[in-house]
Amino acid sequence: MREKKKIAVFFSSGIGNAVMLVPLLKLLKRNNQNHISIILTSPFITPEFLEFNNFPNDNIIDIRNKKTGLFALKYLNNFDKSYLDYSSSSVKNLFLASIISKKSFAYRKNKVFIPRINYMKPYNNIHAVVLHAKMIDQSIGSDNFSLDLMKLNIINPIKEFVNKLKSLNKKIFTVQISSGNNKTKFKNWPIEYWIVFLKKILNTYENIIIVLLGDKNEIKSGKRVTDKINNSNLYNMIGKTSLVEASIILYNSNLYIGLDSAFMHLSVAYNIPSFIILGASSEKFIGYNQFDPGKHAVIYKDLFCRPCHGWIGTNTRRVKSPKDCNDLDCLTELNPEKVFEEFTYFYSKTMESQNL
Repeated sequence: MREKKKIAVFFSSGIGNAVMLVPLLKLLKRNNQNHISIILTSPFITPEFLEFNNFPNDNIIDIRNKKTGLFALKYLNNFDKSYLDYSSSSVKNLFLASIISKKSFAYRKNKVFIPRINYMKPYNNIHAVVLHAKMIDQSIGSDNFSLDLMKLNIINPIKEFVNKLKSLNKKIFTVQISSGNNKTKFKNWPIEYWIVFLKKILNTYENIIIVLLGDKNEIKSGKRVTDKINNSNLYNMIGKTSLVEASIILYNSNLYIGLDSAFMHLSVAYNIPSFIILGASSEKFIGYNQFDPGKHAVIYKDLFCRPCHGWIGTNTRRVKSPKDCNDLDCLTELNPEKVFEEFTYFYSKTMESQNL
């Protein structure tokens, strides 16, 4: 039997970026020819999260808070190949990959010469998951990519809170009202708009429950919403769950509503319909409506200056970075009444047709 090739895949950024690497991992695992190690350097991801979601791999090497020099010496030339997506391709990680691997493949806008690093050509206006898949199979493109490559086959433990929700026999909508640890203003729809929008949903649809999800940085935003909406069908779980617990709630929901965030990608991996509100982020780079418009909706304001956020294909006609934008018109001009109209259309044509 031919010895398996040793492959390293770097996970160095957020949860959403990790989920978008699932197609790459699945393609590497194809035909069972490779032994896959996830090199975990991200402070936002835990081994427990990866294991709970059954990410395709053979082992996880957690080097967070460890000396990378010792790791590099221990694994010197250990791997046949390493793969680094655009979020992992820091100079530090590239040097590390060149030490532990005989050959490495990476996406990076500004190429830095490092021995044994092979830079992949980035294509404009192609979704990130397709770019990752093309690192393994160049024949994959936007026209033949399947969202099945993103699906995570998890063992679904039902927790007490989820049992409570399910006992009510209502559809569960999970909602994240903030993104980027509440620090990326160019991704975050105004809280006042969320209040109007969620009120309309709760007043229009009787047989639903809304569960707010998020981390501790979003607690104040969640409180503002619940202070203004007095409804027994609204549950605020922001800051009250672990990452795995929040994943369980999302996995058991009927619909995800949110922003450019980790849960947006995770909902697709869980095969859950999604309704996404985008500000500066590119719908072509992260929007899943292009693969399955019947299941995933993306709402955005079509302005001459957007999308100005992304690592390729960004619009710099107004600002070089979305952090420099003073008005955030791409978000403030998306009024909640219009978004609700789009939602009712999506719900009636998509959700009800799928009996979800």
